[in-house]
Amino acid sequence: MVGKNKLDGGLGWSAFLDSFSSGKWIFKFSQGWTSTGTFYAREDSSIYTVPNNQWNHIVVTYNSDSTSNVPSIYINGVSKTVITQLTPSGTRNSDASGYFQVGYVQNTALNGRIDDVRLYDRILTSGDVTELYDYGYAPTITTSAATSIGDNSAILNGSIDMSNAASSTVRGFAYGTSAILATVIATTTDTTGAPFGAGSFAADISSLTQGTTYYFRAYATNATTTGYGEILNFTTTQPDTVPGSPTGVSAVAGNQQATVSFSAPASDGGSTILYYTASSSPGNIAGYGSGSPITVTGLTNEVAYTFTVTATNAIGTSTPSTASNEVTPNTTDPPTVTTSATVDPIGQLSATLNGDITATGGQNATQHGFAYGTSATLVTVIATTTGGAFSGTGAFTSSSARSISSLSCGTTYYYRAYASNDYGTGYGTIQNFETLACAESVPTVIVLAYDTVTQTSANLLTFT
Repeated sequence: MVGKNKLDGGLGWSAFLDSFSSGKWIFKFSQGWTSTGTFYAREDSSIYTVPNNQWNHIVVTYNSDSTSNVPSIYINGVSKTVITQLTPSGTRNSDASGYFQVGYVQNTALNGRIDDVRLYDRILTSGDVTELYDYGYAPTITTSAATSIGDNSAILNGSIDMSNAASSTVRGFAYGTSAILATVIATTTDTTGAPFGAGSFAADISSLTQGTTYYFRAYATNATTTGYGEILNFTTTQPDTVPGSPTGVSAVAGNQQATVSFSAPASDGGSTILYYTASSSPGNIAGYGSGSPITVTGLTNEVAYTFTVTATNAIGTSTPSTASNEVTPNTTDPPTVTTSATVDPIGQLSATLNGDITATGGQNATQHGFAYGTSATLVTVIATTTGGAFSGTGAFTSSSARSISSLSCGTTYYYRAYASNDYGTGYGTIQNFETLACAESVPTVIVLAYDTVTQTSANLLTFT
C-alpha cells in the first residue's frame, strides 16, 4: 500500500496487506536492516482483521533507530497483537535517497483505494491513534421509538455510538410530517453538557397536531460532520370526545309507551359509550338503555310523539339524533262488544239484531256488524254483516248491519255482535232467536155442478 525504498533497489520500509481469507486481510510492516536483511512485523498470523470491501483506518508506529523496538499496529482504532520475523541487527537501510510509494510496493499494486496517507516525525501514542481514527467520522446514531405520545406532544429518543467518532458538540432531532423529512417542522438542538460521548438522549417536543403522523430522526454533530439515525414515525393521539349522534331512529307506539329503535353512532369519541337516552317530544319523557331498542314509558295515549336519541360516554353526551317518525300511543286492544238478546222485530224471513261497543280499546272501530248462522257455536256462519267504521262507543242503533234477511221461517238462528280496529276484533256473546212460524195451508174448493135442489138442500158435485 505505502512504502519508501532506495533508488538502487534496496529495501527501505513498507506497509501492505498480505494474506487474505474469509473476506479479511492480514496487515504486515517491513523494514530493511544491513545485517539481518528485511525485518517483518505483522498481526498474529491466525487472525485476519482487515475487512475487505470497506474503508479501513490503519496506523503503524515504529522507532527504526532501535533494534529492540517492536512496531505497534492499529486496525480501525484497535491495537493488534504483533509478531515479528527476525531480530533486527546492524543499521536500518537508509531511504534518504529513495522514493515514496503509494498504492504500489514490493512490485505489487494495491487492488483498492487509498483516501489519506499521513507521516509523522514522532511515535504516536494510543490516544493519538484514537483521535486520528475518530477524526473525520460522523457519529453513529440510533433513532429509538418515541414515547409519552399525547395529543399534541411526544418524547423523541436516540443514542450516540462513539466507537468510531469524535465526541459530538450538538445533538438533537429533526421532525416533520414528510415521510422522508424533505421538509421539517423543526430541529431540536442540545448543547448543554457538550461534548457528548456515547449514550442515549431525548427531546420533549410540543405544539403538535392531534391525530397526526410525524416522522423524526436523531442526529449528532462532531467537529467534522453530522451523523443521522434512521427515520421513524409516531402518531399523536386523538383526545377523547363525546360520541357521535345515533342514527336511523324509528318508533312504534304501545299502550302509554313507545319502543324506540336506532343505530349506534359511527364514533364513540374514543371512550366506551355508557348508555343511550331516548327522549320524547312533547314532554321530554326519557327512557334509558345500553343499546337499541329503548322503551319510553309514561306517555299519554292518543297524543302524538316523536323521539330523539343521544349517546353518553365518560366525556359527555352527544348531540341529539334526527327525530323519529311520529307515533300515537294507545291501549292496543280490540274493541269490547256486547250482543243484545233483544231481536226486534222478528219476522218469518227477517230480523233486526242489536249490539253495542262498550270500549274502543284505544282506537275507533274500523268495522262492525254481526255474524249469524244455524250452528249454536257459530263454527260455520251463513253470513257476516258489515256496517263499516264506528266512532267511539254505543249501540248499533242506526247501523245497516243490524238487518238480516233471506231467513227461513220457524228456524232458530244464532248470532253475535263484533267490532274490529287495528289491534284485533272483539266479539259479544252468542245469542239466538227463532223466526216466526210458517202459515197453515187452507184447502181450495171448486164447485163443478149441482143437482137435486130443494128449499132446504142441494146435492153438489165438487173437486178439491
